[in-house]
Amino acid sequence: LFLIDILITYLDISYHFTTITNDIITKSIELIRLFDNRTRQLVLGAQAIQSAARLKSISAKHLGITAQSLNLISNLLPHIRAVVLIKLPVKHQILLTDFD
Repeated sequence: LFLIDILITYLDISYHFTTITNDIITKSIELIRLFDNRTRQLVLGAQAIQSAARLKSISAKHLGITAQSLNLISNLLPHIRAVVLIKLPVKHQILLTDFD
């Protein structure tokens, strides 16, 4: 997934530039929420049929891939949180509650 590549890049940047870790956390959370919301809208809300993808129908295959993608991101969240926790000052660790 391209999303995972972006998140890894964000984590790498936060490792090297600790002064912007707070911004990176905020952007990572926004990105994950956007992925979650848009995926649900396109597949579960059947908007993929009306979008540029122009699917004729949403099949069990589409639902399965969607579930697997969302599950993968869900399983990665604790690991992302752990990596960010290492670099984040104690006073800013409240930001990590959004990763839960």
